[in-house]
Amino acid sequence: MVALSPEEAVPAAEDRDPRWRIGAGLAVAWVFVHLWVSSPIPYMVGDIGGLSLIANDTQARGLEMGFALCLAFLLFPSRRLKLPWVTDLALAAVAGISGSTVFWHYGHISANPADPGGFSLAVAGVGIAMLALATQRVFGWLGMVLMVPLVVVHLAPAILNQQVPSNLRGFDNLLHLHWLTTEGAFGIALGVSTSFAFLLVVLGVALDVMGCGRRLVRFAFRPLPTAIDRKLLADRHPFARRFWALTFVVMAFSVINVIGTEPLSLLEFIELYSLPILYSLLIYGGFLGFAWITKPIGNSRWRAAAFSFAVGGMLYGVAQLLAFMLVALFESAYNTRANVLGDLGDPSLWLWVFLLVGLLPGFLAWRSAKPSHRRAWLAVLATLPVLLYFWEMSVERISPGLSAFYAAVLMLFVLAAHHLVMRHGKDRELKPDRHAFAASYITPLGYGTARVMVRLTILVALYGMLIPWAWYWAPLFY
Repeated sequence: MVALSPEEAVPAAEDRDPRWRIGAGLAVAWVFVHLWVSSPIPYMVGDIGGLSLIANDTQARGLEMGFALCLAFLLFPSRRLKLPWVTDLALAAVAGISGSTVFWHYGHISANPADPGGFSLAVAGVGIAMLALATQRVFGWLGMVLMVPLVVVHLAPAILNQQVPSNLRGFDNLLHLHWLTTEGAFGIALGVSTSFAFLLVVLGVALDVMGCGRRLVRFAFRPLPTAIDRKLLADRHPFARRFWALTFVVMAFSVINVIGTEPLSLLEFIELYSLPILYSLLIYGGFLGFAWITKPIGNSRWRAAAFSFAVGGMLYGVAQLLAFMLVALFESAYNTRANVLGDLGDPSLWLWVFLLVGLLPGFLAWRSAKPSHRRAWLAVLATLPVLLYFWEMSVERISPGLSAFYAAVLMLFVLAAHHLVMRHGKDRELKPDRHAFAASYITPLGYGTARVMVRLTILVALYGMLIPWAWYWAPLFY
């Protein structure tokens, strides 16, 4: 599972070993550390008290990598070797320290860009090794497949006797480039993930935790055989639990390709994304057909695995389709903003405006006696953080990271309101319980976000290590 539902979070936490408990705590800490780094609060504290609490872009990437590699060994159990939890803790500590080297060792690295020293290179070597282990731990056999292109591009020039640029020659140069600069694992892709993709995943996982979007997922499953319990499948399937997070991740990286383009209408943007939309529909249709043909498979275990793979691909296609439609809508609003609006004041004030607007659906959900009405008003309330993100980006035109920060803060208020309303709906005599709120909402939010972001961080790190070799592999695609 990616995001535990509130009903499953407490018993799941009781059944897990200390490794999982520590990992869940660090996952929650990761969310709040990222909110701190993304917020304007460090700048305000620095101006008022003269304290330097600001992490620059490179240091933020180091924090991202450190948390991701650490949690890869805490939240993802070993697939083959049954290691003691103490061993996983030791691996997580080594991975976290080596992964965050550009954060805690930034002063020395920035002061010695050409010669970082033997200690820094040794830490870089350990970090790359831990990245390889984390890739195998998180992705299993697929991790080995992901490592193949990286090995090929590093060995191919030597095998083919081609000239290699000086910055890629020698083991020390490779360690320096990949782990101590922003041209390898800590490249632009990780910077995008750190700046705003992380907070969009927080929004998506929060929607999953509250159960939003399950009807959409069940609708996507409607073409499946009638004997299948779509509701149970939507509640249990891993891809259904990360549906909104996956949608927002695709949207985040798609926005990069269109920001700064000439103003286009909504139809023009849909036309621009016509091929990706078509590919999404083809992916959905292809996996739907695969789901139908898994029925004759004789072995029930393999049939279940194949069917799970098929419905996961279906949801991936739907998430991509929805993401591209959101990008088209967002970018159309961004580029066709009416000039008559002018300056609407401090963008941070809109957080309070949306919070006040949310009091109405929250109150109506509180007063609703019917569970269906209560769920409907809570669904309206849950859309406000996403609308705030679009408003800040398209009307206020502030950065994606700061827009996502305001939306994530509003989402925390929505989670608190959801908790109050649900407890009030189950028993009118129950009072708010902060421990139940943490166990039912905050822990699943951190856990689900970490499960998504660990995978994403590893993928963008591997991709970043391929970029310096683009002079070699790019011609293969052109």
